[in-house]
Amino acid sequence: MKIKNLLKYFSRFLLLQISLTLITIFYFDNFLIWSPEFKYEIYLNLIEDKNRFLPFVSDSLITVDGVLAGLIFLFLIIIYSTTFYTYVNELSFSMNRNLLGEYFQIYLLWTSYLLVSFFILRFNNLFRGNLLIFSFLIPLVLLIFRNTEFISSLLGRSVTNETFITFNLDDSSRFRNLRIMTFRKNIGSFFVSEEKFENDIMNIVDSENKKKKINLIVIETSISNFSEEFEKYLINLNKKVLIISGKKIQFNNNFLYREELIDKFRLVYFNNDIQYGSKFILKRVMDIVFSFMLIILFSPFILIISILIFAKDGNPIVIKQNRVGLHGAQF
Repeated sequence: MKIKNLLKYFSRFLLLQISLTLITIFYFDNFLIWSPEFKYEIYLNLIEDKNRFLPFVSDSLITVDGVLAGLIFLFLIIIYSTTFYTYVNELSFSMNRNLLGEYFQIYLLWTSYLLVSFFILRFNNLFRGNLLIFSFLIPLVLLIFRNTEFISSLLGRSVTNETFITFNLDDSSRFRNLRIMTFRKNIGSFFVSEEKFENDIMNIVDSENKKKKINLIVIETSISNFSEEFEKYLINLNKKVLIISGKKIQFNNNFLYREELIDKFRLVYFNNDIQYGSKFILKRVMDIVFSFMLIILFSPFILIISILIFAKDGNPIVIKQNRVGLHGAQF
């Protein structure tokens, strides 16, 4: 594994450790225990167990918060050391289209780990109702960190509502089981000849995009070189593009893309959709925050202007108009 990937995984692990520890300690102190006296009873239980099994450890090193942080650390080590919890790779194979199923897999593992740990460590006198809520909270945070698709769904853009079309990709191809296609709806499969390859693809994409919005274009080809015009067309589409080829593709333009080797096929993927993933999440959060602030700030003026419009012209106060947005979509 490259040093860059190691640093990326370490930074994600550290961010998860800090976030989950802070959430756990805050929730434990405010919602799981009745009073500080009960937390002190748990501390005495820990000291008693420490003296029985680890007498060489100093009492000053034992705290309830420290044990909670240790439980989080051990749980993250467990899920990181297996393939059970890995960050979503859209170019991996997946037969399951259900994000809820992924959540409950993490939930079952976390809940069994949490309850067994609390039982062994004698964390007594906890609010059972709040403990049940807490069992759902941590898996939710883990799923959000693992998968931007989940938080995009919460903010109004579900990946299961996105669409894709394919070119020269056989219906029985195992690449149709790639996660990037499994979660999206197939609205067209086309086969084009190598002679008119580029022109046919551009014409079909333009035509189909007018009928229904396309989010992903998948192309399988044996061509190793595209024309500069065709490359620019794909780059400027503001869509996700996946190219599957048995040969290494030499590009004329400089742009960011991912390349992976699967079953001796090269998968080249680039995403210029400005409303996807972290870009969509950041834009959506900014839209919500600034809109909320501006509504509060200008609400007196809006009320006064609405009254004046009604007094002078009557209804309607608000006029509805159709506008053209991204990819020619009307809103």
